Amino acid sequence: MTKPNENIMRRLLRRECIRNRWILVIGFAGILLPYLVAALIISPTDPEAYFTYVIAYSHSYLCAWGAIAVLMGGAVTGGQADRPAEIASCDPLPQWKVMCSKQILPLGIFAIAVGVNLVLVDRWILPLEPVEMTAVVDMRVFVSVLLVAYGVGWLATQFFSSSSYASLTGFVAPFLVAGIVGAVLKASGSEMDTLNGWVSAINLPIALVCFSTGTWCFLRRALKRSNTESI
Repeated sequence: MTKPNENIMRRLLRRECIRNRWILVIGFAGILLPYLVAALIISPTDPEAYFTYVIAYSHSYLCAWGAIAVLMGGAVTGGQADRPAEIASCDPLPQWKVMCSKQILPLGIFAIAVGVNLVLVDRWILPLEPVEMTAVVDMRVFVSVLLVAYGVGWLATQFFSSSSYASLTGFVAPFLVAGIVGAVLKASGSEMDTLNGWVSAINLPIALVCFSTGTWCFLRRALKRSNTESI
């Protein structure tokens, strides 16, 4: 009985990779391809290069955002019915390992998206940015939006029986936060130039609270299930 439990994290991670392989392929392609296409169709010396690179950045941003929301939204709701026999035979699984295995792929998407965009924004976009167009590309917002999609998606998957609804909640949440912050700034007569700063500052605690609450729900449900099975 001990042998099936060896390398359980590797088995759990392999299961996640197999189940989410097309999301990973599309996510990674969506992060990198916009910049590759931009590099092929336009020269950095072209007057329109800046706007083309901003479009590439936007597409890369949205693909990473969507991939994280889908992965987190399906982390629990999509993973209950397809447990392989080799893993099912290892019950009881340490729930912290199960939870960790569900975080690795979204965090990998997050790290690659942030790393790629930090490098390419710094080398391609910012050197070409016109003075009057400052703050169009703001990596603070990029990072904070991905974190909100991550945290809200993880919380939503604890409650929805459909991974589609959970993923959609994670994807829409950053729009909702930005809309509310923008409405408050406009109603208070504040400068809309501060929107990015406010959104970034508010997104971080929202992501942390949602992820912490989702983790508590996951472990609480796992403990309750374990107690029920032991009776």
